[in-house]
Amino acid sequence: MVIAGGGTGGHIYPGLATAAELRRRGTGIFWFGNGAGPEKQLVPQEGFDFFPIKAISLSGRPSLCTFKKMAQLGAGLFEALSCLRRIRPDLVIGFGGYVSVPAVTAAIMTRVPVLLAEQNVLPGKVNRFFASRAAAIALSYEESLQYLRGAKAAVTGNPVRREIMLCREMTTEERCEIITELGLSSGRMTVLIFGGSSGAASINRAALNAVHLLGDRNDLQFLHLTGRGGFEFVRDHMPKTGRTIYRVMPYMDDMYKALALADLAICRAGATTVSELACCGCPAIMVPYPYAAENHQEYNARLLEREGGAQIILDDSLNGDDLAGRIEMLACDRQELERMGQAVRALAKDDAAVRIADLAENIIV
Repeated sequence: MVIAGGGTGGHIYPGLATAAELRRRGTGIFWFGNGAGPEKQLVPQEGFDFFPIKAISLSGRPSLCTFKKMAQLGAGLFEALSCLRRIRPDLVIGFGGYVSVPAVTAAIMTRVPVLLAEQNVLPGKVNRFFASRAAAIALSYEESLQYLRGAKAAVTGNPVRREIMLCREMTTEERCEIITELGLSSGRMTVLIFGGSSGAASINRAALNAVHLLGDRNDLQFLHLTGRGGFEFVRDHMPKTGRTIYRVMPYMDDMYKALALADLAICRAGATTVSELACCGCPAIMVPYPYAAENHQEYNARLLEREGGAQIILDDSLNGDDLAGRIEMLACDRQELERMGQAVRALAKDDAAVRIADLAENIIV
C-alpha cells in the first residue's frame, strides 16, 4: 500500500501509526510525501520507504505565481504516476492536505482504490474534493459525517503515536521520575502550556500574565513549552519570585512525558493535539489558531466544549486575567476538573489505527 501525506505532524503521525499497524500485519508500505517537508526525515526513521513527490498548495488568490504552482503540481502528478506504475500498489491511503493530492489523483487516474483519512471535525478541502471518488473515507469524529453526505464514510478515530498511548500506563514511580527530571513537585496541580513546535505568541503572553497573577498559589505548578521562537521572550519576562512553580522550556521531544503529568492543558486545537489530549484524558482550555484553514481548529475545540472536556477562549479575546481566573476556578474545583477529564477521554478511540487498517484490508479483498 501507498500512504500519501505530510507537511505537518497532524498529517504525518496518524499516517505513521497506521503504517506501523499495516506493517505488523505483513503489508508492504511505501510513503509519498513532500521532499521538503518533515516527513522526509520522520518516515525513514520509522523504517518505511520514502518517495519524494513535488506537491504545492494552490490556496490563496490567483496570481502570476498560480501558473508556476500549476506547473509544479503537474510535475508532482507525473512523478506520482511513474512511481505507482513501478510499485503497482493495491491501495493508496491519503491522509489529507495538499501533499496527498498528486498520489490520490494518480491513483484515481490509474484505477487504484483510494482510502482517505480525515483528522479534523471539519474535513479539509482536499478530502472533501476526493471523497466521492474514494472507496471510503475514515473519519475521526461522527460530527464530520454531515459535511460528506453521499461519501462512503466510517468513523474510525484518529491514530496517535504509540508513546502517547503508553503515558496512561505509567506507574507512580515512572511519573515521579519525570517530575524530578523536570524540576516539578508531587502533589500540585500541573498546568501544561504549549502552542506547538513554533509556539504561539498570544498564548505565551497570556500565560506569562496569568502566572504573575497566580504566583502566590502553592498548589499550582506550570510547565510552559514556549516553542523555539518564543523561549527567549518568556524566559526574560518570567516572574522571579512566588510560591508557584514555573518551568519554561522551548520544546520537548518526549511530549508524552508532559502529557502524563498534566492535569490541565492550555493549547491550540489542532487535530493531533485534540486526539492526544483525548487519549490521555487531559482537559483543556483551548485557544484555536484563528488563521487555520477554514477556521477548522475552532470546529475541533467546539466539539470538546460540547462534550464537556474543554473550555474555549478565542485568540482575539485571550488575556492573562481571564486565563488566570479559569485556572484558579478549576484548581478550586477538582471534581469539575476530573469530570472534564472523563469527558475528553470518552472521545478517544484507542484502536483507531486498527480500524483504519481493517478498512484498508476490506477494500482490497
